[in-house]
Amino acid sequence: ARIDDTLARVAAWMRDPPRAPVELVLADDGSADATLARFHAFAAGRPDVRVLALPHRGKAATVTSAILAAEGE
Repeated sequence: ARIDDTLARVAAWMRDPPRAPVELVLADDGSADATLARFHAFAAGRPDVRVLALPHRGKAATVTSAILAAEGE
């Protein structure tokens, strides 16, 4: 699945030093597939990754929610 390939690339990018600490917020807006489960599996054991399970409100609202949930600078 495309999401698995994307998450693998993101994981490699996050491991590739030198890099300042990053925070990754993965947001799912009520998708009916296994996206949320994939996000939780990816985030397991990674304190710098958070998962948001949101009601379906469209892409703009989901992206906005993820940005507002970010705690970094």
